Amino acid sequence: MADLMVGGGGAGAPRGLVAGDALGGFLTAVADRLGGAPVRFDRLPTGPLRGVCGRLTLDDGRAVHVTAAGWNSPGITELRREVLISDRIAAVGPALLCAVREVESCVLVHELVSGRSVSLVPGSPDLAPVGDFLLRSAKALAGDPVGQVGVLGDALRFWPSWERFAGSAWSRAVLDPREARVLQRLTALDGRAQRLGGPAVVHGSLHPGNLLITPDGGVTAVGWRRARFGPAWADAALLVPHLVEAGRDPAGAEAWARQYAGLDQADEDDLTALAVALAGRVWWRDHGPTNPYGFPWRVGRDAALRWMRFRLACHS
Repeated sequence: MADLMVGGGGAGAPRGLVAGDALGGFLTAVADRLGGAPVRFDRLPTGPLRGVCGRLTLDDGRAVHVTAAGWNSPGITELRREVLISDRIAAVGPALLCAVREVESCVLVHELVSGRSVSLVPGSPDLAPVGDFLLRSAKALAGDPVGQVGVLGDALRFWPSWERFAGSAWSRAVLDPREARVLQRLTALDGRAQRLGGPAVVHGSLHPGNLLITPDGGVTAVGWRRARFGPAWADAALLVPHLVEAGRDPAGAEAWARQYAGLDQADEDDLTALAVALAGRVWWRDHGPTNPYGFPWRVGRDAALRWMRFRLACHS
């Protein structure tokens, strides 16, 4: 493997399952499945996977996206989940080309998607294809739930909730007085969100960085490791605080999102519960201890709280 070039490093350096000399053999196994030989591997940050993630270039010029996790690492559950729903994801995201089972690892090889991150600022030409993506994904990702994938409420339940805030000694110092006065209500709504499920595959953490404008002008989504089953409108709803960050007020952001994926037909209490749950987890991200699994929601705290307050004011 002397001719293999490896780029990247830092946070993306291989850890655990493919450290050191094992990296060459790992990439060779992937390339063999694809009928080629590896010539370059550019690492990307692995986040919670504790493994390898990056772009693999083969000797015939093809390039693919490779993700791997050790069988005993936290990330293996996410990779298994992605395999189970890969047929549905392919309609609106990167196609799974193959899965390679190594002695110590599971490796997923996806088509490499080229594109730029979308802009959600008011008036952006990207908003129309983002809306089209939400409509397409709501149709393509619907169907009977698959066992072992779990539901959106499971993903929320994994992270500390408003109930954790209510029981913490420092909650009064951290929370805005408006939240502190209604902790009991926030806790009840949070519990409702933790029961959210549904018949559609939900990405669950869409943001401008993983929504890409492709060369044909369409939008595709990457980063499906945390997908679950839930209501078809959930991804449209979870874009609302990102629209707020981009410059809309919460009312305008929600009005835009209600045009897509059936959000206008969502149960209002479920929608409020989701906004409350998201804001609580963002609070914990910013004020609680660091979690080794990596936080899935990249929205800013102020935007998440503004959406929550808007929902609470409209449905008090």
